[in-house]
Amino acid sequence: MHNHEEVSKRWIEMVLSDKIHGDYLHALQDGTILCLLVNHLYRAVGMKHKRVPIETQTSTSNTLFSTNDQPSSSQQYPTASSWGDTSMFTDAASSIPAWTVLLELYETQQTDMNNASNAQDGGVQSDEKLSYELWRTEERVRMLVLDEASCRHLTPQMHGKLWMLLSGANTEMDLRKGHYSTLVGHSSSVRQIEADLTRTVSPDDADWSVERSNQLRRVLVAYAVHNPKLGYCQGLNYVVARLLQCVDDDESAFWLLERMIALLPDDYYTTMLGLAIDQHVFAELVALQTPQIVQHIE
Repeated sequence: MHNHEEVSKRWIEMVLSDKIHGDYLHALQDGTILCLLVNHLYRAVGMKHKRVPIETQTSTSNTLFSTNDQPSSSQQYPTASSWGDTSMFTDAASSIPAWTVLLELYETQQTDMNNASNAQDGGVQSDEKLSYELWRTEERVRMLVLDEASCRHLTPQMHGKLWMLLSGANTEMDLRKGHYSTLVGHSSSVRQIEADLTRTVSPDDADWSVERSNQLRRVLVAYAVHNPKLGYCQGLNYVVARLLQCVDDDESAFWLLERMIALLPDDYYTTMLGLAIDQHVFAELVALQTPQIVQHIE
């Protein structure tokens, strides 16, 4: 196989979260893989109503993945219609159990991978197998979160676990045990944080409590110490308050906040340049998608 064929094969396997066995060009000529790629692209750009229909085929010549170039007629392979089935995640009765199993698998594989990476005597082959299994699960999860219907029945707590796993906050917290506890006793930016605590959540909110306010204070103070270049920025209190409604403890909320801000450009909060750019992009998107709103505002 030529190098460019190997690269394209690897990319397709990554996008579709499955291995292509047998002859690569033969698999492409079937057309099923290309249809799945187009449907994945539609979901990725938000065109969920668009879909390339894929007929269910019973013959081995129209299966998505095969284990041999010349399969026997008695062998059974997964068809295109069965690959990537999301019905268990979209159905109200089965969605929560399905997500629970998937997230537990994802968390276990992530933990096993971290342990294998830290172990000096871990074999290279076993690490590669773990890495591949984790990659498959992660791509499966990423595919599902792009589908609004598959996430419709998620509870706030499951959202929190999903955020922790996908962002890498879960791994960061495991690798840096004790770091958060060393930060919470500091007094950085306490005056401004205290002023914002009372106006973050309405006192009439039944889901909020004094303990939640204490957790909010600890996270904001800890992050101000953790990232002195940014310190405490007004508005972070609302972000953390929402995170605390979805995770079990304030340490998890801290690492989620750390991962979120790490994804942003350095000047996003300091000079507000990133924010100004985002506002312009958002305004352009609104003008393109709903020009009547822009006309009404103007």
